[in-house]
Amino acid sequence: MRTILIFFLACIAINLQAQDKRDYIWFSAGQTDPAPGFETNLFDFNNQDSIVEIGTSILRYNRNNALICDREGNLLFYSNGCAVADRLHRIMPNGEGINDGEFFQTLWEGDCENGFPGRQDIIALPDPNDSLGYYLVTKLPEINQEGLVKQTIIQYSYIDLSLNEGYGDVTVKNEVIIDSIDFAVSCLNAIEHINKKDYWILQPAENSKVYTFLLNEEGINLVYEQEVSPAVDFLTASAGMSTFSTDGRMFAFNNSRQGIFLFDFDRDTGLLSNQRLYPIFCEFGLISMEFSPSGQFLYSSLTDSLFQTDIWEENVDEATLLIDTWAGVSDPFPSTFSVAKLAPDCRIYIAPGSSSRYYHFINKPDEKGHACDFRQRGLELPWISNVGNFPNYPRFRVDDEEKCNPSITTMFGEPVYYRKDLDVYPNPSNEFVTINLPEGKRGTILLYNLSGEILIQEKNQSLTQTLFVNQFPSGMYFLEFIPDRDLLVYTAKIVVE
Repeated sequence: MRTILIFFLACIAINLQAQDKRDYIWFSAGQTDPAPGFETNLFDFNNQDSIVEIGTSILRYNRNNALICDREGNLLFYSNGCAVADRLHRIMPNGEGINDGEFFQTLWEGDCENGFPGRQDIIALPDPNDSLGYYLVTKLPEINQEGLVKQTIIQYSYIDLSLNEGYGDVTVKNEVIIDSIDFAVSCLNAIEHINKKDYWILQPAENSKVYTFLLNEEGINLVYEQEVSPAVDFLTASAGMSTFSTDGRMFAFNNSRQGIFLFDFDRDTGLLSNQRLYPIFCEFGLISMEFSPSGQFLYSSLTDSLFQTDIWEENVDEATLLIDTWAGVSDPFPSTFSVAKLAPDCRIYIAPGSSSRYYHFINKPDEKGHACDFRQRGLELPWISNVGNFPNYPRFRVDDEEKCNPSITTMFGEPVYYRKDLDVYPNPSNEFVTINLPEGKRGTILLYNLSGEILIQEKNQSLTQTLFVNQFPSGMYFLEFIPDRDLLVYTAKIVVE
């Protein structure tokens, strides 16, 4: 038995080592007064000691942000929407002039010192036809006849890493895919096709449609124009962002006056279905959202408030909880809540909407209510950042059992837990529930209510544990078993009748 166990653990270790790490490096905003060398705040999830450090970047950016790594987590190239730089921080041949045009020359004054505008208007995707080729998809604003700025163009540039001694060359630049559509600002996203080779690219538009493109061996082509109902508020369509669940089965985008538009997504056909609307909105500012690793929770970052929505909850009106509000701190500018991003270490990081010395993070995003352990201003940066943003990666590890890496620990000194199902019966129950615990594990059993309050906390004495629940009001509750000396957490939802 011991030999089998050792073999099993070895297989787990090999699997973790082989995990897809193409999103393991993030460049965030550079410092407000950059030192020589264009230094930046670097999130490196390959680093077990401290994920945030001072990094080097030849480009400066605070909005357009795209990077790509190889499967081992080594940086390949990056872009701020104006240029493409290689892994040695040099502008690639033909790498300048990305997104050049009337908008850049007129309203942006031909100056890309801080990168191209748009927090979710650029993404880098592997070429299904060439392991050394990449598409850099971008959105370009235009000035229409009424003098209004509208994002009307989706285009791509192509990076060939077989050229320039393996450091890459931009061989195609600003090739238009589609134009003359008033697309929503931000909300550009992508997910791997179920065939694990191609990619779906989705972009909502102000005509209440989601434009769906397919990247395959033939290139990028429009496949669907899918209707959204109720109609998206055109005046606020620019105020949101989009995200896919970690398993790729759900797609969501939001805006500041209507809330979250959530859909089921079919990775085989590219079709959206089962639309629902969660009314989570604010009066002003950018709003962002992100799924938890399990896909149960959606977090909404609304400038001065952070909400958690349980999409497993059937009653939409009871699905959302307020987690926290902005504490009113400025360091030096208001450290409010802006772009949210799920990281490879299973945490959700939230950048402020202005220059700050701190970022926020959700330490346990798969926990209900305040148990998610939101830490406002919990991550101190090496220096005061400019306006913050995170790279717009597509979802990786979509078909992996582990959507994030449970072996990563960080400077916070705490383990990152990964969820497994807990066997509980009878469920529903009006008296007691019996819990079948994982063989050979000792740990702590916790029972939470919907507000995240701990109602029961006890150590298990055997592999079968009984909890009496007849003392609690009827409703939904959450069970959690945290083994000692382990990086797994086992959970279940129970109903008390």
